[in-house]
Amino acid sequence: MSEIKSDKDFLNPEQARPCSGDLCKNNRATTLLFKKLAAEVALVRHDVEHLSVILCGDSYVVENHVSVLQDFDHITQRLAIIADILQADDRLEAVKHIPLEVLAARLNNK
Repeated sequence: MSEIKSDKDFLNPEQARPCSGDLCKNNRATTLLFKKLAAEVALVRHDVEHLSVILCGDSYVVENHVSVLQDFDHITQRLAIIADILQADDRLEAVKHIPLEVLAARLNNK
């Protein structure tokens, strides 16, 4: 069984530095890694969506936890956007066109 990591083990979006220039654009290994990460994020999104569909099928959950079910929708939206950015040819440009304001603000350091 894997060990659960604490929040201190993860990089906050505000701490990340954007990758730019020829090194990021032309590095095939980096591009391939980002495409693989995008695929993994898409799989996680699918799993979260599947879980939310199951929960929506339970009338007790729907009646008592509507806001949590809405959170699942927001999570899947964010995961879809992240996957799109990771697989974009120009990731910095893709960040400029994020449709979700909260995520856009965090990724654009606003």
